[in-house]
Amino acid sequence: MRTGPILATAVLAAVLSACATTKAGHGSALQISCDSSSVIKPSSGEYCFVAPAGMKSLTVPDGLTAGTKVGLDKSNAVVVTLLTFESDASILSNSELRTSFEKGLKQGALGDSIEYDKGQWSTSPAGRTLDYDGTATSGSTGKEIPAKYHFIFAKKIAAEVICGWADPGKATAVKDACANVVSTLRFTA
Repeated sequence: MRTGPILATAVLAAVLSACATTKAGHGSALQISCDSSSVIKPSSGEYCFVAPAGMKSLTVPDGLTAGTKVGLDKSNAVVVTLLTFESDASILSNSELRTSFEKGLKQGALGDSIEYDKGQWSTSPAGRTLDYDGTATSGSTGKEIPAKYHFIFAKKIAAEVICGWADPGKATAVKDACANVVSTLRFTA
């Protein structure tokens, strides 16, 4: 879906004011079984989500931290990866978390364009979520494509959910799959 997710994610994790290797998270009120055959989870198992209808599991770009990818095809897909922090997001105010996080995004999100000033807070079952519009670089064409970014925070981790579509005719299906991933994503630790 984008050519720089590995570098962008690695740089983003490195520049956030409090990066670390801790992977402590928390469960959510709405439980799903991450052992079910209908869920997608990385081999490392830090999170899972219900497989969106009509989407297939796709090959994850090498080097993504706890990465998963589902989609109609490689350029119309949802990619999920995990970021870890030393600071506990659950004790930071929305303003403190957003300021720290966006500073790291602006320094590390290479190859992508995110509309930082238009980010909106929302709540997903897994935690507080910052939602952004932007563009991503398609892995198959190298061109910029429309994208939605969702960063779901829980204690010392954040799931980065990137939803991009190269084909405008597939935008609705990708956005629906994206909403499914955000609403069913659960941290397992």
